[in-house]
Amino acid sequence: MPWFYAIAERDHHIQNPTSTEKIRLMGEWLRLGPESRVLDIACGKCGPALVLASTFGCRITAVEQSSEFVAVARERAAEAELGDDGRVVVRASGTEPLVRVMVEAPSAEEADAVCERLVSLVRQELA
Repeated sequence: MPWFYAIAERDHHIQNPTSTEKIRLMGEWLRLGPESRVLDIACGKCGPALVLASTFGCRITAVEQSSEFVAVARERAAEAELGDDGRVVVRASGTEPLVRVMVEAPSAEEADAVCERLVSLVRQELA
């Protein structure tokens, strides 16, 4: 039996209730540029990642658990000519520890340190 979302969202390019314009606006607010790196967890078919990479030139690491969506995301990145130059890298979750995918650290220890720092920063902002 196919995964539910593979059926329910099969014809959607952007799975969330959003739009290309809103994704671009988010990129402007975040001041994304060619030097920016973005992590897209649960990337679906890479809709928002492709918008951000093509609009702002940033590098995206996109992670998805559904093998069906990973295949489509990789195809879409290649069709948009964003996959070959490394601007959009699609990873299947579970292929390596997610924490290393997130920060692309050379070691698990360095990845853990970066993640601990990120958690600390988020907690400060939410306090």
